[in-house]
Amino acid sequence: MQRITLIKQAWFITQHYKALWGISLFGSVAFFVFEALYHPQPPFEESIDVIESLFVLYAAVPVVVLFLTTAFVSGALISLVNSIANHEAVTLGSGFHAGLRWMFPLTLIAIILMLPIWLMLYNPIGTLLTVFGNQFASPDSIQVTSLLNQSRFIFSRYGLILAVTLVMNAIGIGAERSVVLEGNPILIAFKRGTQLLIKRIGDFIVIGLALLGIGLVISALFLAITGPLAEFLASLLGKDVMPLYMTSPVGLLFTIANFLICAVFTVFVSSIWT
Repeated sequence: MQRITLIKQAWFITQHYKALWGISLFGSVAFFVFEALYHPQPPFEESIDVIESLFVLYAAVPVVVLFLTTAFVSGALISLVNSIANHEAVTLGSGFHAGLRWMFPLTLIAIILMLPIWLMLYNPIGTLLTVFGNQFASPDSIQVTSLLNQSRFIFSRYGLILAVTLVMNAIGIGAERSVVLEGNPILIAFKRGTQLLIKRIGDFIVIGLALLGIGLVISALFLAITGPLAEFLASLLGKDVMPLYMTSPVGLLFTIANFLICAVFTVFVSSIWT
């Protein structure tokens, strides 16, 4: 019963506090713009070893930026949801301030939690470039828009990596809130996160499965609506689907809709765990 109440409260916060939408949307758009503009040109006259090293660096930069933007959004949302619980006013300004304040500690937490996954990926793959390009190598790697794609890894060699990712994410939930809400140093935050996971593992499993189900439904509905619509418009215009997504006003609308859905879902998830 408490879990249902928690979900209802999280949905109430998500519905009525649009400032949280703005913070979450800002993080998604900021990273999207960075990716669109980030196209470094390596010096091909250098040796093969140098070029490989540069490619690793170029691949790592977007991952670092994603860590920073994810940490910014997480810190801001945790702080704002806590303010709402304390009946304090929440604004975009206070959200940005909290996001910037906690961005670097939460980034460090995320990187430490990601180290086991990177090591597990490096062992079968063998190159840092491919590790950084893997969908499991980034923070919050279980996302709404990729849930359907993730399901095929469960029964493959990546099943263990997926399981470790879920455990690390669960520890991170408590660790992040320990830092933001209690002001604990990172080592104590990891201890608190692990203790919370052990103590409330039932809640983590039930709520996690509920969020997984919600995410799958949202993903399926979004694809069921946009996929056939894009195919239909492509047939009318005589274009391929991908160029239509990338260049047309319809594709822009799909992108905006995707950003908005992900932003709202991110707020909802953060509200539940906070």
